[in-house]
Amino acid sequence: MSRGIWATWYDVADADRDVFAEWERTVYLPALAAEPGYNWVARYASKSGEGIETGVFGETVVDAAKEGIGSASEYLVLVGADSPHRFLNPLVLDRNDAPYPSASEMLGKRINARHAVLLEEESVIGPDAPPEGPDVPALAIRCGNFSMRTPQEDFDAGRWYAQRRLAEMAASPGCVRTRKLMCVAGWGKHCILYEFTSPEARADLWKGFQEQRRTDPATFWTIGPQTLHAPGSPFLGQRTWSSV
Repeated sequence: MSRGIWATWYDVADADRDVFAEWERTVYLPALAAEPGYNWVARYASKSGEGIETGVFGETVVDAAKEGIGSASEYLVLVGADSPHRFLNPLVLDRNDAPYPSASEMLGKRINARHAVLLEEESVIGPDAPPEGPDVPALAIRCGNFSMRTPQEDFDAGRWYAQRRLAEMAASPGCVRTRKLMCVAGWGKHCILYEFTSPEARADLWKGFQEQRRTDPATFWTIGPQTLHAPGSPFLGQRTWSSV
């Protein structure tokens, strides 16, 4: 199982989009997938802004410039390994130029980029998970990257995921897997990776949560107002490339 994940969020200018996508698909991503110790590679394109309400806005999103982090929201590449240390020894950010042809020039076309190395804290399998196979993330994801405002709220978040959200996802139709992750390196302490059979399944589930919040607020327990999200979080994505 992939207890370590290297995440890269990035944007691409319109003028560079086609040439970068072709190079990434034919050169960069296959080369990443061939790296010893990498279990899988998956690329996602954002589906935000298509009528899907994220529920994260205003004061719950940090200022990218003040935090010194990238504000990317268009694309996300995830790489899995047995341990997060696979991405720290050697440090992946120190070797972006090799062994990929033209890597320095082409990777320079990514803008507003942000990286994180993540450790799986806990995970649950959903009702629609395949019976066997690699743990590459599913076709549709919702990936939140955030911190809590106070140490006490960290305990609130831990309790919420352990007592409610993970069990809720394990029983939700359309859910493949949910991984609660901690940030080993990069911005934010927490990351949550929800995986679904389709963007429609993801949207339907969140519509149900929103309806519950509206009609039965007494039973709708959430940590949303206590969170501080990275720009573009949560990232709602559809898989466009996978090594497995």
